[in-house]
Amino acid sequence: RNVNRRAMESLIRVGTLDSLSPRGPTLASIERIMATAQRESQLRDSGQTNMFDLFGEAVEMPMEDLQLDHGEILHKELMEWEKELLGTWITNNPLTAAAYSIPSDSIISREDIDPDMIGKALNLVGQVSSINHRTTREGKSFIILDLALMVGNISVIVWPNIYEKTQDIWYEGNLVELVGKLRSREDELSIHCDEVAEYSPERAAAKNAEASITQSEEHNINNKSLTTNGTGNNYENNSFRSSTIEEQQKERSDIKLWIHIEESNNPMEDEQKLRDIVRLLLNHKGNSPTALVIKTNGKTVKGDLPFARISYCEQLHSELAELVGNDSITIETD
Repeated sequence: RNVNRRAMESLIRVGTLDSLSPRGPTLASIERIMATAQRESQLRDSGQTNMFDLFGEAVEMPMEDLQLDHGEILHKELMEWEKELLGTWITNNPLTAAAYSIPSDSIISREDIDPDMIGKALNLVGQVSSINHRTTREGKSFIILDLALMVGNISVIVWPNIYEKTQDIWYEGNLVELVGKLRSREDELSIHCDEVAEYSPERAAAKNAEASITQSEEHNINNKSLTTNGTGNNYENNSFRSSTIEEQQKERSDIKLWIHIEESNNPMEDEQKLRDIVRLLLNHKGNSPTALVIKTNGKTVKGDLPFARISYCEQLHSELAELVGNDSITIETD
C-alpha cells in the first residue's frame, strides 16, 4: 500500500532486502513479489475469513511459496546503483578494502598533495567517482573525472592519447592506480594522467615485497657500517635496535591500538583531527588492528578501523601522541 514498484526497485538495488534474498533474484522477481504483496493486502482489507481465522493469532495463516527467478548483477552495476541512489558505495568498497595493501609510495589522501609538488609525477590509488566526457577541437574524446581518495578528492584529466587506450577502466566505482603530473590552473590542482591501470592487489603486494627487500638490504648495510665504524661499539649491544617492517609486524602482531578522542565544539577541527589520525595510521601499515573510542554527547562510542591495520613502532606512537596526547593512546595485548 505504501511502496510502489519504483521505490521497491530502489530499495532492492541499494541492498535493503539483502537479508531476505540476493539482489539479482529479488530484482528479477519483482513482479511476482509485488503481486503477492498486493493480493495479501487486499485479502486482509476485504475482511474475508478462512479456517485459520478460527484459531485467531494462535495459528499463523500460511502464505504460498514464493519462488524467485534467477538473476545476476555485475559488480559494476551494483556500484553504479549505490552511487546513484545513495551518493556513495556501501558494499565491498574496493578503496576501503585495499587501503592497507596499497603501495607505500602511492598517495591515497588529498591532504598529501600540495602546491610544492606542481610539475612532479605522482603515484595515486583512488576510486573513480564521477566522469565528464569532453571533446577537443579536433574532435578527439577525453575525460575529466573526480578521483576519490581515502581522504578527499582530486580532479584527473585523461587526454585523448591515454583515454583511447584505457576507455574500459574508466567507470564509476572502479579502483585505479595511476601516474600523472600535478598541474595548477586558477589555483585549482589537478592530475594529468600519463599512465593508468586497474588496481591489482597482487601487483601491490609484489611491489610492497620488493620495497621490503630493498629496505632489508639497506638495514643490513647500515648494520654492518655501525658495527665496523671504528667506535668500538657493537651494534647489537646498543640500547636501540633497528628492525625491518616485517620484524616490527612480527614483534607487535599481538597488540591492538586504541585511540581515545573527544568531540569538541568545533566540528571542522574534529574532522581534521580524525583525518590526520587515519592518514598517520595508513603511513604505518602492518598486521595490528586499530580502533577508536569517541566521546560525544555524553556517550562513548567504540569502533574498529579494519582498513587501518598498523605496524606499531615508537615513531607511530610519538606522532600519534602529538595529535591526541599520550594519555589518549591505549595498547591492548593478547
